[in-house]
Amino acid sequence: MKERHILVKELLSLYIDDMVDSKAKEIIEEHLQECDECRAELTGLRDDKDFSIAFHDEEINEDNTKQSEVAFITRVSKYRKKIMLYITAFLLSFTIGSWYLSKERAEEKWQAKQNKANQELVKLDSELVSLSPPQEQIMKNSGLNLQLKTKQISTNETIFSYTYQWSNPNIDFVQEDIYWPNTLIAMDLTNNTVLTNKENKSNFGNSLLEETWTLAGIEKNTEFIGVELPNLAVFYKTSDLSFPLQQGKETVINKEISINNVRFLIEKASVEDSKINVYYKQLDEIQDVGLYELSLNITDANEKNWSKEPKIDFQNDEQRIFTIPIYKDMKSPLTLNVKHAVLIIPGMHYKFMIS
Repeated sequence: MKERHILVKELLSLYIDDMVDSKAKEIIEEHLQECDECRAELTGLRDDKDFSIAFHDEEINEDNTKQSEVAFITRVSKYRKKIMLYITAFLLSFTIGSWYLSKERAEEKWQAKQNKANQELVKLDSELVSLSPPQEQIMKNSGLNLQLKTKQISTNETIFSYTYQWSNPNIDFVQEDIYWPNTLIAMDLTNNTVLTNKENKSNFGNSLLEETWTLAGIEKNTEFIGVELPNLAVFYKTSDLSFPLQQGKETVINKEISINNVRFLIEKASVEDSKINVYYKQLDEIQDVGLYELSLNITDANEKNWSKEPKIDFQNDEQRIFTIPIYKDMKSPLTLNVKHAVLIIPGMHYKFMIS
């Protein structure tokens, strides 16, 4: 009986796994009915086996869970990359769009500013035209000849080139764009827009001034172009006219002079702490001979010349004032010199039909 107990106890693990033949199985089951110890042993073995199976299943489930987590993380990573690409593309598009809009707004503001400046120039030119004789008459009287050389108009760019020539020996030189931000103004009359100026080149020769203007192109539907040339300053020579000035007080001059057959009266000059004011008048009617301004300079004790461009104030017979600053290095005594009488000719106007 003892031998059977020992044998059954050793076969219990095989019995649980169903690895014994039918005869051994019958003997083990008969013994289990009689032996409490072996039944307890069998129960313990079964509990261990159930735990092992459960633990193995848990490991499998855990592996599956990890694989699922890895797959999920992989998918999330892919989506994140896509989202980042979308965000980057959006930000890039937004940045480019913002830059383009800012550039367009800046160009629009610049163009609006240019248009406003051009309108102011047109207004000034209109005032000058209303004061002066017709441009053709002024040019004829002064010995100037204006010739349009190049008129190239296309959708790519627009080019105007012209020359001023003179034979009058009293003319020292002529110059455009001297008294204010003057420029050639070309208007697309069909679309009511101003053609943007790109470049201006000047060429000086013997009794010759050549100007070439490059502008933006026209629209395809443009039929007419209006062009206004810049105002022209004609500098007439003077004989040596000099007047000593008294420091710190007014110098009475009352000298009538004639330049290019136009009479001027230099009345007085005052030397103040920061400036020198020279008072004069154009005696001949502007509408007969045109608007002139005197160009003056100052010579100091070191024979150094100090000058400033004349001021255009569109005054008719009223007293005019030429002002020049007192510079730090000016050395007294000071002498007033009359350098030029400057004739201002309003810019010529043209209208071209686009074939």
